[in-house]
Amino acid sequence: MAWLSKYVDHPYLLILAVVVAAPILWQYFKWFFDDLNGFISDASLGGLPDWYAFLKDKYWEGEWAEVKIFFFILLCVGFTASLYKAATLIFY
Repeated sequence: MAWLSKYVDHPYLLILAVVVAAPILWQYFKWFFDDLNGFISDASLGGLPDWYAFLKDKYWEGEWAEVKIFFFILLCVGFTASLYKAATLIFY
């Protein structure tokens, strides 16, 4: 936990924010990807090189998968950070 205290003022509040955010983000995960197999499918499509996906006629599916993964990661980071900021304003 010492390595985290260099970057975050209250590391235990960050852990609390992650724990509180996890069930909410799980609902968004199901909304974006349906289940874990959908996420694995999107990750495999998004991980293909563009030229190879174009040759396999999967270019736009791969681009859509990359957009979904990007926005889900952005949502995870943003929501957790906002919960952390709200917790620091409330408790400190």
